[in-house]
Amino acid sequence: MRPELLRWKDVEYQNTLGKMYRSPYPAKDGSPIIIMRPSLENHFGDHDGNIKYLVYVLENAANYAKYGKRSERFIILVDFWKYSLKHAPPLKTSLETLHILQDQFPERLGQAIAYDPPRIFGIFWKMISPFIDPVTYGKIKFVHKKSKSSMQFMEERFNLDLVEEKIGGRLHYSYDHEEYGKVMEKEEVLYSQGKGPEESTPRTTPVGSRKSSPPKENGEPVEKGEEFHMVDEFYDALTISPGLISVI
Repeated sequence: MRPELLRWKDVEYQNTLGKMYRSPYPAKDGSPIIIMRPSLENHFGDHDGNIKYLVYVLENAANYAKYGKRSERFIILVDFWKYSLKHAPPLKTSLETLHILQDQFPERLGQAIAYDPPRIFGIFWKMISPFIDPVTYGKIKFVHKKSKSSMQFMEERFNLDLVEEKIGGRLHYSYDHEEYGKVMEKEEVLYSQGKGPEESTPRTTPVGSRKSSPPKENGEPVEKGEEFHMVDEFYDALTISPGLISVI
């Protein structure tokens, strides 16, 4: 598969519900943000289609960073809104996703943030985490919306005026498939010409956003074995308080 040859028209059917897309606004350091919502997956049986769309999104984020003279790395922000185990991808797809991130985009992933994962996610996490290499593992961070330190981390990492309300921000934004497609097709042309999107489409603060409070002290990335605070005990007992599922 040659990522540079993939086009929106070939993969757009995968994202009609908005399961994965690049945020209109980058993080504070300029890193493009890829939003993932597993609960909106509606093509579980289409392994090849899922992988092609993943590669398309990653390649787009990489180009957005490259031609926009931004941070060379992107952030993946996974929103566990309405997540249940039925939304967990097949193991084959999960392993291929890891392969792509670890082997094809090894220097592009800056951080992967799991936002408010439910307790049930721990079952899938224990299944897939042994396959994550140490470098990638160190880039994963779990945050919980009810944790003060988690939200301090979000405030430090992002301008919350430009982050969706669903994931801890103050931005009134809903994915629009038709409009997003227009942006992708326009960027495809720009990237083929060696140009960045800001050269013709400067971004502005969205209407309706509210002023954010000053950034606070940053959090630390997840350490191996700490992501669920004694994850082995969690599986032995099959019970854990909701507050303990976050790393910070």
